[in-house]
Amino acid sequence: MKDYLTLAPALHVTHLLAFTLTPIAPYMRLIRLSAGPTLTFRVERYSLSKDIINIKKRARSMGLEYLTPPLVRLNIS
Repeated sequence: MKDYLTLAPALHVTHLLAFTLTPIAPYMRLIRLSAGPTLTFRVERYSLSKDIINIKKRARSMGLEYLTPPLVRLNIS
């Protein structure tokens, strides 16, 4: 987490989502970097991507888009 917070200003990142799992429940934190507030939400229910793909009536793919990590696009002006 320290590495992300150190590199975020250089990459112009303004918000960060962090998920934590505690014995009570999973939590999602929305962090606004530099001097913003941090919002914490308790996750009551969630679905896995493979479950959503199985529910779709007309699946266009077999979930292949979730097998590779997303690309990082840097907007350098």
